[in-house]
Amino acid sequence: MSFAYSAGVITQTGTDTDLSGLSGLTGVTVLGTSDYVIYHIDSARIDVQGTLTINPNIECLHFNSNALRNELKVSSGTLNIDGGITSGSVTIYSKNNWMITDQLRQDAFNSSGASLIVNSGGTLNWTGGVLQTNSVVAFDNNSTVTFNNAIILQNESNETQVKIETPNVAFNGPLSVLNKRVNCKNFSSLDQFTPQLSVVEFTNGTPVITNFNDADTNSSPYRIRSGVKTDIINNELGNAITIAVFPGTSVNGSGVARIYRRCDFSTKDSSDTAISGVKIYAKNYDDTNRFDHSATWGAGYDFTSDIEYNFTTDVSGLVSNEDILVKASSQPTTTDTSQETSDFTKSQNGSFDFFYCVYDKTLKTTNVDLIGSGDLSINEVLIDDLSVTESTKATVDAYTELETPEKFYDRAKAYLYDNYAGETSTIVSRSGNTINLGSYDLVIDATASPAFALAGNTITIHADTFTGNLTTTGTITLSNGAIVIGSYTDTSGTTTTLSYAITGLVANSRVQIYNVTTATEVSNAVVAGTSVSGTYNEGGDYTVGDSVRIRVTNVQGVTAYSEYQATVQATSSGWSALVSQELCVIYNTLGIDGSAITQFSADYVNDELDIDTAGNFTLADLYAWWKYNLYTEQGIREFYGGITAVDEGNFRINTAVLSIYLDNTTANDSIQTDNRRLYRDDGVRPVNQPTSGGGGVDVEWRSPVSLADTEAITADLAIIKTRTGLIPATV
Repeated sequence: MSFAYSAGVITQTGTDTDLSGLSGLTGVTVLGTSDYVIYHIDSARIDVQGTLTINPNIECLHFNSNALRNELKVSSGTLNIDGGITSGSVTIYSKNNWMITDQLRQDAFNSSGASLIVNSGGTLNWTGGVLQTNSVVAFDNNSTVTFNNAIILQNESNETQVKIETPNVAFNGPLSVLNKRVNCKNFSSLDQFTPQLSVVEFTNGTPVITNFNDADTNSSPYRIRSGVKTDIINNELGNAITIAVFPGTSVNGSGVARIYRRCDFSTKDSSDTAISGVKIYAKNYDDTNRFDHSATWGAGYDFTSDIEYNFTTDVSGLVSNEDILVKASSQPTTTDTSQETSDFTKSQNGSFDFFYCVYDKTLKTTNVDLIGSGDLSINEVLIDDLSVTESTKATVDAYTELETPEKFYDRAKAYLYDNYAGETSTIVSRSGNTINLGSYDLVIDATASPAFALAGNTITIHADTFTGNLTTTGTITLSNGAIVIGSYTDTSGTTTTLSYAITGLVANSRVQIYNVTTATEVSNAVVAGTSVSGTYNEGGDYTVGDSVRIRVTNVQGVTAYSEYQATVQATSSGWSALVSQELCVIYNTLGIDGSAITQFSADYVNDELDIDTAGNFTLADLYAWWKYNLYTEQGIREFYGGITAVDEGNFRINTAVLSIYLDNTTANDSIQTDNRRLYRDDGVRPVNQPTSGGGGVDVEWRSPVSLADTEAITADLAIIKTRTGLIPATV
């Protein structure tokens, strides 16, 4: 180690791990104890050309007012300020002085008056400790400087400069400056800088200042000048930072600064599992002071339009390093002293609203304060959207028809996610089987493609039959045969459309549907298939609580089914009936095609069965004709239930249902030629007397007809034959 004095200059060469080598040199007075030593320098300065380490915890340089200018110069060597003490994972940085100068402020701007200067080729590694000086501090171009919890303190209120003019500067920790003007050039980033009653300015480049900790809200910590475009990321005051302009109208007067907060987002569900694919949206706010200086500064400096932020979380549920613009300040010309500033935060309070959307979670809005240094971590928990039925969005995207409220809601939510722009409510909401469209107009189109579309205020969905309820303050339109099963409310009022269905039919059955409550026949037709269904408006053909009667007949040639009748009740969900038809054994045993019998006709006015053709008849033919007549529209309507075939030989007229009589419309007598009985259950002869045509009718009606048991007779004959075979033959 070596310190040498010559003509007021103390030159350090070699390696010195402390200042003890100064002892005994001209102009040096040593004060203090072994624990802390102060080295007073009078009428001299120090030039570091080797490697010198100063520990502010145990020693300090003190240059009195008679010291020479450039009190401490690092002309070609390395100066280490070693003020950090590490214990385990914790490092404590010294706030003791490592250098004090007593010189009063002389030249505020020039390096020639600097108390500390690091020349080109010199190196300063500054960790902890305080430099207290009222003079300029200069770090020349091509010097190498590293700051880590370094402090520069000026006692006078008249600012002198800290000149950082080297591109070889690193910030491993904060640099704090009090009562000084920090002039920067030739480098592009300034990190963890803390001005106190100080101002920072760049005179060239396009610098980025990060983690800018302005400790005094009344100061203007950054000054735009020299046409420099600066980005400040993460400053302690956020949107409240004051951006000054260089005074006067000189060439130094123009510049622009953009103020950002850097944000990291994390999204998880209620089980603490990361959620990927979450869309995060934000938009800046308008303080009505927006400006466009892109003509001066180029792209990125037109602030008149909204800035929209759209992020999507990765597989770990994260979005990292996103910069949110909170403020911009610009003076575009050197002669215009009118500075323009825009604040983009909500109500200019330093905050932003962030909006979150993912398909199977509820929407969320969070207001976040963007004021502060350091990257901001924003952690959100999203809860399940219980209105979503199908959890796989790809399945929902593939829907070609939205025929239920569940599918409608899911597809609308998927559409919202795909086109998310900060909405705070879903396009539609669902409660059970009811969709609420708010004020949207709805078109349900049986031919629409895709299954869901939104244009302006109109939603169009594809559904042939939508089953569920709908409500909107707009309009609902059904197109190309689309129908709604349920209630829908729009500007025209409430329409309730319900469904009915009859199933279990034998093909080609005639079905009569009759509203018993209103005494109205609703339908009477042959159904080709095995079911019939449809819709109706509540209060139209049916009203909740109405009794609905269903009659079914079926005759096909020599095969018929017994009549079927049932009554159901119309409900708020519509009505349905399951039919069970059985073959008519008696008709089918007779083997007669009722549709081919032309001897009889129905007199519905007089409740008569007319014999229209002169000649005799059989009850077998009459019953076959009767069965087929019930298969006709008027027959099922007027004569249903009038006659019951008790068995093959007895046919009863049910007078409580229909008081039927036989009538002969001809002048000739007509005689029943088979041994069957037609009778009324009231015991009255079932023939008009007299007949309308004058001809008589002879019909068996008094005594029941007994049917022979063919199987029993056959068995008896077999026994007789056996027994008679035992009698000896006579000769």
